[in-house]
Amino acid sequence: MTGTLPQVLAARAAEHPSRVALRHKDLGRWKEYTWADYADHVARAGLALRSLGVAPGDRVAIIGENRPEWIFADLGAQGIGAVVVGVYTTSPAAEVEYLVDHSGTSVVVVEDEEQLDKVLMVRHKLPQLRHIIIIEPRGATAHLAAELPVLTWDRFMARADGQDVADFAAARDQVRPSDIAMLVYTSGTTGPPKGAMLTHANLASAGNAWGGIFDNRPDDETLSYLPLCHVLERLLSTVVAVTTGYTVNFGGGGEALVSDLREVQPTFFIGVPRVWEKMLATVEIRMADASWFKRAVYATWIPVGRRIARKRLTSGELTAADRFLYAVGWLLLFRPLRERLGLARVRHAGSGAAPIAPQVLEFFWAIGVPIHEGYGQTEGSGMATFNPPGA
Repeated sequence: MTGTLPQVLAARAAEHPSRVALRHKDLGRWKEYTWADYADHVARAGLALRSLGVAPGDRVAIIGENRPEWIFADLGAQGIGAVVVGVYTTSPAAEVEYLVDHSGTSVVVVEDEEQLDKVLMVRHKLPQLRHIIIIEPRGATAHLAAELPVLTWDRFMARADGQDVADFAAARDQVRPSDIAMLVYTSGTTGPPKGAMLTHANLASAGNAWGGIFDNRPDDETLSYLPLCHVLERLLSTVVAVTTGYTVNFGGGGEALVSDLREVQPTFFIGVPRVWEKMLATVEIRMADASWFKRAVYATWIPVGRRIARKRLTSGELTAADRFLYAVGWLLLFRPLRERLGLARVRHAGSGAAPIAPQVLEFFWAIGVPIHEGYGQTEGSGMATFNPPGA
């Protein structure tokens, strides 16, 4: 990746305009966005922000669930030289006030009425905040009718109508690699949250490193489910996706993760240890209630898979007998279990953000899902070290 993320997106859209870049599950149906659609929405969001007076260096905050509008606003703001601030949807009003005030945010994009209420609750303490944009306005009609500085997403995007996309391209090409692209706030464990300033060059470096480790391809798919304001999901859903050209799926979020995984069957999946642990716990609970035959198959082949996994994790050398036994286990247990978990197509998987128990790693390696561990921090653009496939 060379250049800023909006520049790379424009190049990818020009090269593969009709290839699917994003999918979003809305009311049970998947909507697709091609790379051309993606680039167009980003350009229009950037032009609309500029029409609201957003200038290079200004801050734009986003408080929302994982969805295409989040990244349209993100890359649209980056494309006009603005700085994006992600805020967790779980943040209380006091924390929203601190982050918006500390960052000097002038425009806030919110998910729905719940997030809008938080901002309006503290707006009198935020004199620099000029505009609020709401993506899902259902239930917020009273606020919209009160002539507060609140725009629906549709009305916001309509501000780009009649504007020349070439103007966005011109602004985009003025952004320098050394300019700040985003502020990612830490959890504040040693005091108030601190904003890590990540430049466009930082993001380019991180995108190239990720792509090199995992050998991601345009035919790969991932599921976006960790909060987008976290640096890890931001990398996976925007930086690495745009850099390598794979498809990002936005599911229902929250408790829908299990069903979304089964529907999407991603080829590339990164989970924090808690996600992998919950998967394993679910399997063990379900097996306890399964028929005697299924319990017998599980009890027979999981130990075989674990034994072979230990070999792969140490020497990496398998005998012909190992390969034969694993092939039988694959047919009887490992393949159907992976399909049930939504991991049937996974080529690469990873874990980070906290230590993961060796027995959890061993289980997933046993069923053919090789999880590789990584370590990083927000200030380092999300990744410092990683144990690559094959090591």
